[in-house]
Amino acid sequence: MGNPVTVTTANAELAAHARAVADDAAPGMLARKAAGAACIALATTRSLAAARDVLDGWNGPGDVKTAAAQLLHDLASMAAPTAPTR
Repeated sequence: MGNPVTVTTANAELAAHARAVADDAAPGMLARKAAGAACIALATTRSLAAARDVLDGWNGPGDVKTAAAQLLHDLASMAAPTAPTR
């Protein structure tokens, strides 16, 4: 057995958001497949960069990979801290 992966809180939260997107999409739709792929990548890695690497190395359908990468980008943008406004 290998060492278990410790998922960061940020990755776990992003995975939960991706799971919600998948749950809201109709079965068989691209959005559901992409969100599922993003959820798995996030839930099994320690950082957003590692999740991106997983998707980059995944040999899945191109349209799903592209949509999953876009979803990761969108989720990361939502989670990124915003600069204070003056």
